[in-house]
Amino acid sequence: MNPGERDPYRDRFLPIASWSLYDFANTIFSAIVVTQYLPQVLKEETGRDSIMGWATAASLVLSAFAGPFLGALADATRTTKAQVLLWSAICCAAGVGLSLVPPGRPWTLVAIFCVANVAYNVGISLYDAFLPDLCSRGRMGAVSGLGVGIGYLGALAGYPVALLVAREHGDRSAFAVAGVLMAIFTIPFAIFVRERSTAARQRFTLALGWNEFREAHATIRGLPKRPVLFLFLLGNLLAVDSLNSMIQWAAQFFRDADTFAADREQVTFLLMGLSVSGVVSGIAAGRICDAVGAHRVLLAAMLALAAVAIVDWSSRDLALSTWTTILLGGFGAAGIWLAGRRMLVDLAPPERLGEFMGIYGITRKASVFGTVALGTLADSQGWRFAILSLVAPLLAGAWLVAAAVSRRERDARAEAAPSV
Repeated sequence: MNPGERDPYRDRFLPIASWSLYDFANTIFSAIVVTQYLPQVLKEETGRDSIMGWATAASLVLSAFAGPFLGALADATRTTKAQVLLWSAICCAAGVGLSLVPPGRPWTLVAIFCVANVAYNVGISLYDAFLPDLCSRGRMGAVSGLGVGIGYLGALAGYPVALLVAREHGDRSAFAVAGVLMAIFTIPFAIFVRERSTAARQRFTLALGWNEFREAHATIRGLPKRPVLFLFLLGNLLAVDSLNSMIQWAAQFFRDADTFAADREQVTFLLMGLSVSGVVSGIAAGRICDAVGAHRVLLAAMLALAAVAIVDWSSRDLALSTWTTILLGGFGAAGIWLAGRRMLVDLAPPERLGEFMGIYGITRKASVFGTVALGTLADSQGWRFAILSLVAPLLAGAWLVAAAVSRRERDARAEAAPSV
């Protein structure tokens, strides 16, 4: 393509829709396995909520170490798409494997889940890097929001299918549903999304792999020298940590006898309502991002989740908590996912976007504190105290993101000022 010539691939419906369907696919897996069924199965097997928290933490730490290296390697070898498909296949196979574990073997469930969750998170961090190739800069918020919205449609589609299968064949059969559905809806991504247009492709060698590993971790060590990115990533870490905790434990919180003792149908209604809210919020918030800036959407989303935590802690009314969680929680979740992704595209050097997407992925993969803390606090203090504990990190994260924006504006004014 000649310089200045418009790329005919960019801003086309089919690649954008196929990319968004990958979000649909992986959200099915997360919703069925991580949110709805595995926490309950492990609680029944072990008598403790914290086992799921520790399993999630271990797998997220593993993927956090791998993410920047794999992102940098994908930049150098132009293998981002191949890696996404490889890690997705591993995740789908592990999901089916979970369904084959017989009762009485909780640690086998934990081990297979860790494999699935590592693959799931590595695939997501690499998938995010396709956004600049899919659309022009002025549409990134809208396209990112479309991906988030369609992702929540995946949960909306997956929950009732899993419920129907689980009623007939038991809760563990839902894991196979998740793996199979994720595989099916990854197919359009494999066919219609092209490899990223990074620099010239290099052949993979052990020396190249080692060099990319060193450079990725040197970039992490050098983040304090990029204060705007550093503050944003810290704030995003706290936001995503709190969000992941809410997503993972929402069903358990509402099921617990000391909160609302909701039955399976009531929990499914809540989760499907969250999905509908996420669809609408994702599409709307994406357009708002383009109009008013991603940082404003991100801050509003974090404050919305803090409000959800306060209402769920204080309320004794199932309907009030359910609808607050659906309406504000859906906006909070969609806003954090899409606005965080868009902010990073704005802040990171374009030629190193894959690497920085890997580092950004750490703020999702290293979000282990809340999942462990909530499970542990629920075991010792009860679920109401556990959910309230999320307010502090959400407010701290909002302060850090606001500080990053303030620093960026101050730096821009300093660069624009005439030199004396």
